[in-house]
Amino acid sequence: IGMGRFFNETEDKSGEKIVVVGLELAKKLTNDQPQNLLQQKIKLDNKSFRVIGITEELDAMGPMNMSDMAFIPLKTGSRNLWGDDHLQAIVLRMEDVSQADRISWRVQNILRRNHDIDDPEDDDFAVRTFEEIMEMVGTITNGINLLLSALAGISLLVGGVGIMNVMYVTVSERTKEIGLRKAIGARPNLILLQFLFEALVLTALGGIIGAFVGTSLAWLISLGANLAGFDFPFSIPWSGVIAAVLVSAIIGVVFGITPARNASKLEPIAALRAET
Repeated sequence: IGMGRFFNETEDKSGEKIVVVGLELAKKLTNDQPQNLLQQKIKLDNKSFRVIGITEELDAMGPMNMSDMAFIPLKTGSRNLWGDDHLQAIVLRMEDVSQADRISWRVQNILRRNHDIDDPEDDDFAVRTFEEIMEMVGTITNGINLLLSALAGISLLVGGVGIMNVMYVTVSERTKEIGLRKAIGARPNLILLQFLFEALVLTALGGIIGAFVGTSLAWLISLGANLAGFDFPFSIPWSGVIAAVLVSAIIGVVFGITPARNASKLEPIAALRAET
């Protein structure tokens, strides 16, 4: 508690309409003057609650920003907000994180005793430590990353085939030019490098345009989320942008090398006759 006080056991049992507001939430409600909120009334679900305290800046608990929350007595919430006489969830905060497994085991035993459960297979609850939750999140995230990587790979393959087709068309349309250049002394390596460079420039420009569009879209999403009241900072790693452009350029080289090699192997006389 930073200002005021927390509700006591008597207020908890009587279900008084009082509330303790997180510091960040209090600042939002008062234009950075949180002290003005003490003993004032705010509405939660269209019901008036008197503010008796404001927290200090609290650490986040996993995905939950504790400073952006409002805290009310349990009985008050049961009577006025959610209408249930039981809890949906309990969050425990431990001083010694190394005791998480032991405390989890004790909590399960207490809940089984309170719920009259003898067989753990009949549990009507679940107890998860933060590490277990993070493992579950990690598994889900890895699956999503694998799916996105597969989609990206397919997109790169399709894009590479498209580049290859474009370069084949370019070579076929410029057969006379290739024959003429070779007739006046251009070496096959120079022809190969010319078409490889064209493929590289084409895909690198595509990568730059894609990075610009993606960055702009991310900025617009961040702007819209912040205007809607969400904490959604705009952050683009430049290493990712550079990597995207480099991958695009590499795709151009890899898929453009076959058309470029075909162009470098054309015989001058055959190339000139084919065009005429």
